[in-house]
Amino acid sequence: MGSWRCTCTPIRAKRRVQLILFDCHGRFYRLHYLARDTRAGSLWFDEVNLATRSKLQLKDTWRVYNAPGGPTTNDLRAAFGKCAEKINLCRPGTLPLWDGLLAPADAPLEEQQQRLNDAHVHFEHMMGSADCPSEFFESASTELRALVQEYNLRLHALEDDLRQQERRLQGLPIHTRIVVTFDGRRRELLTREELCGFVLDRKFGVAYLNYCQVGKHLLEACQDNDFVTGAIRPQAKRSADTLLWFGTNPSAQEMCELDALVSKWYERGNMEKIFPRCDPASALGYLPVADLCRNEADVQGLNEEQIVQLLGGTTIHSFRTLE
Repeated sequence: MGSWRCTCTPIRAKRRVQLILFDCHGRFYRLHYLARDTRAGSLWFDEVNLATRSKLQLKDTWRVYNAPGGPTTNDLRAAFGKCAEKINLCRPGTLPLWDGLLAPADAPLEEQQQRLNDAHVHFEHMMGSADCPSEFFESASTELRALVQEYNLRLHALEDDLRQQERRLQGLPIHTRIVVTFDGRRRELLTREELCGFVLDRKFGVAYLNYCQVGKHLLEACQDNDFVTGAIRPQAKRSADTLLWFGTNPSAQEMCELDALVSKWYERGNMEKIFPRCDPASALGYLPVADLCRNEADVQGLNEEQIVQLLGGTTIHSFRTLE
């Protein structure tokens, strides 16, 4: 395990963000993040600080993925099915029966992924885009709108679970992550400088700007082998929403394999004409904005495996800037 540490000096204390997790035994765990000394880090911190001062509520506090003792594949399938059934109760006939949306759990992973790609098209029809909602979404009740958004999250959770199953088959460790989202947060266009900062690799303890649009960003679409270009939308906006990564650092071989995967996907889908890989506006990958302070709060003295164990059975309690 890596031994890198982020040293948070008093001079930059005002650029820290605190994550508090809550477990089923009533225990709280604190993790501190230090915004990077970059334009991206500064703008992200401003968004989280605005959300803090505005006292925005967190959304979907269950989004702690692949931590020890977390939901099983069957749990994730059941949660997705329950959501789909509720949508059909609100608006009968909107979706096929949920077991028709998903491939059998013992089907080949490629078949399961293709069915999930198809299921995502239903979401596109129900939702439209964040900037141009569909007629279905515009006329939906508050309850139905929330269910449509949950459908998307549950779908992405299943896609992530498939990727983790594949890693297990390859003898690789699974990737733990936390996604923090706010209700009513603002979204601002990314600057050219931010777009130039996107990277393919994700590293343990790094916070990244979360995708805050409807659809899939390019790397996610590539990993899902998805060519539905109407659903593929490069990240163009920032918000306070944040992806916290607790997966292992990729090896040089894994990065070569990822680069090759992206190249093949680009070639098969003729993506270069639509989203040129060398164009920063394609936003291929993730934008790092902050680092976990490994010498502070409840992760002090813990190695990476121990930190991941700490996340087991938790939900998100709060995510706010420190004064």
